[in-house]
Amino acid sequence: MTSAMTVITDFPGLQTLAFEMAEAGIGVLRVNRPQRMNSQTVRMFTEYGLAAGALRDSRLRALILTGAGERAFCAGFDLDEIDVITRMGVREFLEFQETATGGIQAIRHLPFPVIAAVHGAAIGLAHGKVQCRVPEGRAVNGRAGHVV
Repeated sequence: MTSAMTVITDFPGLQTLAFEMAEAGIGVLRVNRPQRMNSQTVRMFTEYGLAAGALRDSRLRALILTGAGERAFCAGFDLDEIDVITRMGVREFLEFQETATGGIQAIRHLPFPVIAAVHGAAIGLAHGKVQCRVPEGRAVNGRAGHVV
């Protein structure tokens, strides 16, 4: 699949995620931390929201969500960043929670199918990304709604 992909250069500056076009109308959003088994970071949750905002009004017909590398789809939250969370005050932590849930929900509620291409481990919050929603008016196997 990678030989046919081209990188979109005007996509928002992503550090932990990468976006590519697989073919006309099919995008790939890749959790891009293979050296850490694609574990999630505080920054990554912000990037989910940025990516969803950029994709929402695109002409994509579908989005594939996957992990970089061969070892894992997503190994959960990166424990090397746990100190970032423990240093947060109450208000900052609540804002982080809103950002984290909002980013993942924004991906899940894009107006086109989001397909999780899971390989290897899918731990912790990765399960929230795997439950994908089919937009109203669209069908998978004749049924609109949620795909698990």
